[in-house]
Amino acid sequence: MNNKSIKRAKDLKSIMGFKFSSKALLAKMCGDDHKYIQIIKEFLATMNQSYIEKSRESFKEWEKNKRKNSEQLILWTLWWQGYDNMPEIVKMCYRTQVKYAESNNTKIILLSKDNICDYINIPQVILDKVERKIITLTHFSDIIRIYLLEQYGGAWIDSTLYIDNEISKTDFQKYDFFSFHLSPDAHQPVGTGQVLTECKWSGFMLYSKYPHNPLFIYLKEYITAYWNKHDAIIDYFIMNFLIRILYENVEEARNMIDKVEYNNPCLYVLNALMNKPYSNKEWDMLRSETDFFKLSWKEQYIQESVDEQMTYYEKLSVISHI
Repeated sequence: MNNKSIKRAKDLKSIMGFKFSSKALLAKMCGDDHKYIQIIKEFLATMNQSYIEKSRESFKEWEKNKRKNSEQLILWTLWWQGYDNMPEIVKMCYRTQVKYAESNNTKIILLSKDNICDYINIPQVILDKVERKIITLTHFSDIIRIYLLEQYGGAWIDSTLYIDNEISKTDFQKYDFFSFHLSPDAHQPVGTGQVLTECKWSGFMLYSKYPHNPLFIYLKEYITAYWNKHDAIIDYFIMNFLIRILYENVEEARNMIDKVEYNNPCLYVLNALMNKPYSNKEWDMLRSETDFFKLSWKEQYIQESVDEQMTYYEKLSVISHI
């Protein structure tokens, strides 16, 4: 075992105890995602019963009394170091997000380390653990989006979501809750995260029409309690584990998520094409049903032409400036 694996084993043992952590690690080592997910989910559910019961009651009250936010819809996005320090691919995506907001009478707020506290009050214990790097910026981002959507509603969009603005097909405002939902025919789940969600939602795009949605109240209360108690993350996809537990145990939550129709079938397709020669025909086909595309700031995209043809990265970068 390398140092990373040893630390992971120690972290899991500190959270789950020897019995649960041993089973989880063995399943992970054997590549059995379904068994691993079941073990983590079972453990979290045992800690989760009071939040589940409270959510059942919250959904009943909310359905009777929910009120749409009268303010303009907000799109929330985050780059910790601010716009000036974004990699070029993130700036490209952000430009398309701004265009999308402008064309849909929507407000977009770019969050950074300098303005987060202008919008939400994060408990000091969490801020301290971020400062000490017990909570990574990735998982702090999960906490931020949960707090924002619970308090204000609106849509959280990842900083590397490229939005095609010519034809807007994703009418997420007709739902109380929205996320990307991929058909099994269009996309087979890959990896722990997608197996866990069955591609019924994605943590990098979450929307609530109303503030104080019980789903986000539940997430906020549980994730805060979790970090009050623990100094390590049980799993990278903890937020999706918590949503999954609510989905399986609270009918109102399950119905709210299942109402979202299949959408954005080519969500992940563009990323694999970014270094390939651009094709108008292929691009038109992709965006005929999809207007949100997930890219990555960690990829090495080629800006130069290939065989005297522009790459997708070059072409879409040009489009984003228009």
